[in-house]
Amino acid sequence: MIDVGHPFSRPFQSLVESLQDSLLLGVEQPGTVELLFRSGTAAYPLAGAGPVSGLAPQASGFVKGKPAVFDLGRHYTYAVGQLVWQAPDAADPDAAEGWFPDDNSRLTVGYFWRGLPSGLTDFNAGSVAGTLVRAVARELKLLYEQMDQAYRRAFIDHAQGVALDNVVALLGVARNPALPAQGHVTFWCKRPPKADVTIAVGTRVADARGRIFRVTAAGTIAAGAASPKVTVPVVAQDTGPEGNLGSASLTVMPTPPRGVDGGVSNELPLTGGEDAEGDDALRERARHALESAGKSTLNAIRFAVLSVDGVDSVEVRDFSVDPAIAPGEIRVRYATGKPEVVGPQVLQAVESTRAAGIRARVSMVSTVTLSGRFLVIPDTAGATRQAFERYKQEVVDALRALGIGEAVSARKLAALAFKVPGLADVGEVQLLRRGPEDPAPVPVVADPLLVDADAQARPDPGAIQVLPLQALSVSAAQLGAGGTLTCTVKLLDDGGAALKLLGLKLALMAAVRGRPSATPNQPLQQVAQTSGSVQFAGTDGAAATFAPLAIPNLDALDAATLELQVQAAAYPGIRAATAPLAQA
Repeated sequence: MIDVGHPFSRPFQSLVESLQDSLLLGVEQPGTVELLFRSGTAAYPLAGAGPVSGLAPQASGFVKGKPAVFDLGRHYTYAVGQLVWQAPDAADPDAAEGWFPDDNSRLTVGYFWRGLPSGLTDFNAGSVAGTLVRAVARELKLLYEQMDQAYRRAFIDHAQGVALDNVVALLGVARNPALPAQGHVTFWCKRPPKADVTIAVGTRVADARGRIFRVTAAGTIAAGAASPKVTVPVVAQDTGPEGNLGSASLTVMPTPPRGVDGGVSNELPLTGGEDAEGDDALRERARHALESAGKSTLNAIRFAVLSVDGVDSVEVRDFSVDPAIAPGEIRVRYATGKPEVVGPQVLQAVESTRAAGIRARVSMVSTVTLSGRFLVIPDTAGATRQAFERYKQEVVDALRALGIGEAVSARKLAALAFKVPGLADVGEVQLLRRGPEDPAPVPVVADPLLVDADAQARPDPGAIQVLPLQALSVSAAQLGAGGTLTCTVKLLDDGGAALKLLGLKLALMAAVRGRPSATPNQPLQQVAQTSGSVQFAGTDGAAATFAPLAIPNLDALDAATLELQVQAAAYPGIRAATAPLAQA
């Protein structure tokens, strides 16, 4: 990035001081005076120039009849109201000739003079004059900053939004627009209809959250059909990734078509919804616009394909990158959610960019759709729903950033929780994957999840859940012989529902509390403490194991008041649980 600086910016305090000087000493203004230069005369009074405060950095005159410029501090100086011509410096290259103006020639000198002072002297903060000076300085500061912003918006590294659109337009580059999600839905009837049932173009379907999709091509359920259903294409009413929904999401018909009494649903995820191209991506593409115009290079082909609306990512390789590729051949692989629309455009982009005599093999990679649950652990302050949504967005963004053939690391996805205030950790990642050959999502067991070289992992935001491990639940607490302590432990979400855990192991602390029989009015007190753990294995509850404990004077305690309190040893953000303690 090129730092273009802030040439128009001025510190606020310097503006205040400049205004104060103008009021105290008078407003400084420019002026010019003409002098008649005479050889042998060094000093020239600035007669008629008024109260001079300084000279301009340059004066103009003639040398050998030609216009020349003379510099303040080098050729002349200012002292006691006079312009004083300096003696030439022997080391100066102009000392031999051109140092002095022509004899009897006119010399035009710029200078600065000050008007009469205002007479105001109190500019302290809070005074009338001080308040007015600071108010004017604030407006000047705002004007300077606006000029500075206008200047910086002319540079590709600093322009944003519409200003960046205008800059890259000079290169013939335009921002890729936002795209709506697309897919197919199936309408069905409970029994074969007596007459044809038509699904008209524009028919609306929606998910439980009210996201609307519209039918783009009409379909018909034939009268008396043994399988009374029809599948039609749909497109999201609104653009953006919010329309990328999982399978079986579109189940609502705001206005059911006449004759459809069964329902509607999408068997496959709805994909292809994208936000408008971001500033960073647009800058990167614009930087390579000239390279693409030159054609023939791998980057030229890559950015030409990326310019096609709907292309998620592109990989271009030749023998210099992959020795298995024959010389004179390139392989272009791209990912998209709209193959039938984007495919021909990609082929055209490659054909118009590749070098003559180079054979291009273009293929679309398959998509591995990822969904699942992320069980997060709140910190001691407690996490809000906004924290869960932010973590989900971090996960979705990380998955969208994956390249073709790039593996998916569940541990890296879990580590994103450390960036979100309110979250202490991720207890378990329960990923599901669904590829072209999978009829339904299957659990991901390996970490990292290896993706085929001709595939790309993509998230299904509508099917990704972030649930908190909010509290412990304890039941069947029992104190056996030898101080053995057993109980069943569950982990609950923020709605109080028990969560199914695949392999989480959690360290526990257990405390036994009770009341002496002799003092029934005394509050419960802790009489013993031990540590243990619980290991879940695909269930929502598991038996916890603890180190044996010894309870002094157990017989003196009221057995009916004994209780067990269990808490997560490493995560105080998980609420502890209490249960009655029975003796075997």
